[in-house]
Amino acid sequence: MSDHITSQIAAATALAKEQSYEACVEVFKEIFAIHPNQPEAIRALALILLDLGQVDQALGLLADSIDKDHPEPTILYQISTLLKGQSRLDEAADLLVCAISCDPNPGEKVEELKSLLNQLGRLEEFQTYFPADHELTGSANDKDTLDIPREDPAH
Repeated sequence: MSDHITSQIAAATALAKEQSYEACVEVFKEIFAIHPNQPEAIRALALILLDLGQVDQALGLLADSIDKDHPEPTILYQISTLLKGQSRLDEAADLLVCAISCDPNPGEKVEELKSLLNQLGRLEEFQTYFPADHELTGSANDKDTLDIPREDPAH
């Protein structure tokens, strides 16, 4: 990402914090006119929308920013967290599985998934993703010692 785009995103974010939303929108229009699918700009705009309480619009933007061939675990996790906050727990759990499957260091996400699946009455699925012969070794803070089977991130 170029320094120019980075500075434009920073300027738009600063304008939003100052509640200068019209100016903020103009900066994003400039960014998207040149780079229509710029992922960092999309994420920044989604975060601003979240701050404004426009969760559905933020979810839509984040979902649109996912690279279907190489999804970024952080974005998947952010969407999962938003869905969880909207009590859309089944969707949140499914997306969290995807986030973990494409994250080389899933850390606490694994325990969060276990808790969420338990809450949904779907704890048996956890054993599907993490069978006994692939037990988790170490703690959630010891990210390098997790032995986690990987799935195709498209699922």
